[in-house]
Amino acid sequence: CFLTIDNIGAMMPMSIRRNISVMTILMKYPWLVYGIDTLRRIKDKCFSKEEFAKKSGVPKRLVRSLLYYLVKFGFIRRKEENGKTYYEVTERTHDAFNYISCVLSADDKHHLYRIKDSYVMITLKKRRISAYTISSEILRSVEELIRKEGNLTLDEISERLGMRKIVIQRAIRILKMLSIVCESVDVNSIRQCNIREE
Repeated sequence: CFLTIDNIGAMMPMSIRRNISVMTILMKYPWLVYGIDTLRRIKDKCFSKEEFAKKSGVPKRLVRSLLYYLVKFGFIRRKEENGKTYYEVTERTHDAFNYISCVLSADDKHHLYRIKDSYVMITLKKRRISAYTISSEILRSVEELIRKEGNLTLDEISERLGMRKIVIQRAIRILKMLSIVCESVDVNSIRQCNIREE
């Protein structure tokens, strides 16, 4: 799931968009989590497009699309003052803050968030914001299998857990970020995989 310049999807009537629960929106469009976290960092109730761009670190061509979706789902309100466009944070954003917690940011491009019982990995790229969600249950299954068996390939883990390889790779990336799996683990080939002991 990702946001691109051309991806102005989610076409549904305004009345339906406003009534969708915050949790439903965050799970369906996980890349919005980064925009909402940026709103938390802005601190001001009113801000300009330039302020948002500066705080978010998102490529400028994506800022407009991200703001569009934040307005579309009711997280911010657009207003005009003296010929300038400003955005105002709504109550819905404060509701979203209750669901989202930033676990860590590895660097300026990779961010890991927790939403209830799932983790959202967000990667900022030149032309898009890429995001995927992995449940805590999947992470736990992968971690337990690696802890128990140790020396497994991606194919073997996939076969034993009955999950697709891409899901396993994503789970291992998140486990690496959480420092549960040692840094030397190659996501594509999990031979010699060790789990750090707490």
